Amino acid sequence: MTPIHRPIRREVPAAPELLSAAAVSESSVDIAWQDNSNNEIGFEIQRLEGDSTIWEDAGAVSGDQTAYTDQELSPGTSYKYRVLSFNAAGSSAPSNNKSATTLNGVELRAFGYKKRGYHKVFLTFFGADQTAVDIYRDDNLVESTNEEAFLDEIDKRGRASYRYKVCETADSTICSPEAVIVF
Repeated sequence: MTPIHRPIRREVPAAPELLSAAAVSESSVDIAWQDNSNNEIGFEIQRLEGDSTIWEDAGAVSGDQTAYTDQELSPGTSYKYRVLSFNAAGSSAPSNNKSATTLNGVELRAFGYKKRGYHKVFLTFFGADQTAVDIYRDDNLVESTNEEAFLDEIDKRGRASYRYKVCETADSTICSPEAVIVF
């Protein structure tokens, strides 16, 4: 009697569910999901940036992982994510979509006042990943500090305006929007 060979039936894994996405800095988003299958080899993470309609590959992890950190993203940008499980038979349907917006990098607040007619500008800033920041007035470096506030005592009176921004010392491309103080 000849043995009967039955084809091996391979099934595509079930789609992940309960996707979550949370921005953790100006350049990274943490993603997590629920694994609904026991036959996946891994998970593919896909993202949309801003108003794009084309899903891009953000990364992949092995079948025993249910979390991923998407890094090297742009500050203050909205990203939408989905996850697919895959094996030799193919890819699952995508999970639900979740959006997250990266933090804005360094935020700056500026308050100008006069003392005995002399200009003073009090700055507070937060959100820098690095401990040190550089403070610029009219594109000139005024101070480098590890503090979260700075008082700029300007030796001028009368009418004037000043443009301020604060940048991370370690990465001068991560800066606050400019704040303008007018006297």
